Amino acid sequence: VPVISSAPKLVTIHDVIPEMFPELVFPTLQSKLLWKAKRSLGCAQARLILTVSEYSRQCLQQRLGIAPSRLRVVSEASDPVFKRVEGMDARPLFARLGLPPDACYVLAVGGFSPHKNFSLLVDVFCEVQARPEFANVRLIFTGDYTSDVFHSCFHDLGQQVHDAGLQGRVIFTGYLRDQDLVALLNKALVLALPSFCEGFGLPGIEAAACGTPVIATTESPLPELLGEGAIPVHPSDRAGLRDALLR
Repeated sequence: VPVISSAPKLVTIHDVIPEMFPELVFPTLQSKLLWKAKRSLGCAQARLILTVSEYSRQCLQQRLGIAPSRLRVVSEASDPVFKRVEGMDARPLFARLGLPPDACYVLAVGGFSPHKNFSLLVDVFCEVQARPEFANVRLIFTGDYTSDVFHSCFHDLGQQVHDAGLQGRVIFTGYLRDQDLVALLNKALVLALPSFCEGFGLPGIEAAACGTPVIATTESPLPELLGEGAIPVHPSDRAGLRDALLR
């Protein structure tokens, strides 16, 4: 961007997270200014602007002032590989990840951008797992933490886990193939997605396709899309997240 061509252009903007939470997305002033220039040029060149949900469309109108006539929604969807698999044997995967064969766990999927609100998730999980009846429950984070192109809070999250004495209870798997992620989703107690905002929330859709309930941020289209398959929680509601995990 800009693309030097007279051809009509479609630009996709997934969400307005960089505009709503710049302090969580951009580590430097330079990166913030470069993004603003890129976004402005992209919008100026676009014949039409696509986004991934009605929720995101409304955010684009409100935050960026884009006229409704220039916006179209093309919904995302999970890959067909994400589905419920009866009788799945996940023991080889569990052994590779250092999990017992009968592991009970909460799953979090995605990158480690600060807007994912994973720090709150770790904090609340620490409280929940301290209860005797949940002493065997683990929290598993899947996602690449070595070469993420976005601003990452992985180091801070790892330090938080260490300071809370949760080593072995909170597990970072790194990047996983879809086949392994399908197995983890099928066996998970719940997927937790407490983000400050999600334009769509694809991991929630993938979890639902595998028959797994989702603790879904209210700042997303997920509560509407998943209906009774989701427990909606506002990203600042610590007590609500705790109660959802307990449930």
